[in-house]
Amino acid sequence: MKLENKVLHINPSMDQEQLQLLIDELKKHIEGIDEVVIEEGSIATSGLFSLLASLKKTKSDIKISYFDNKNKNFAGIGNITFVVQG
Repeated sequence: MKLENKVLHINPSMDQEQLQLLIDELKKHIEGIDEVVIEEGSIATSGLFSLLASLKKTKSDIKISYFDNKNKNFAGIGNITFVVQG
């Protein structure tokens, strides 16, 4: 996780402990974040999905790169469509 120029970069393979650290940092710096970029890779925990959706609902004007493409194709699962409303 790295915050620079109001853009938060997140490694999608974070474990639960790292996710908790991210939550703590978001609580402190949410107003200073305009965009969240998920780096290359698969999201490792459902908690990160929940956190991103919650963040979008809390701060609807935030741009989350992962949700830019509403349709995602997951190996072994198929297509999933994200609908996150703030």
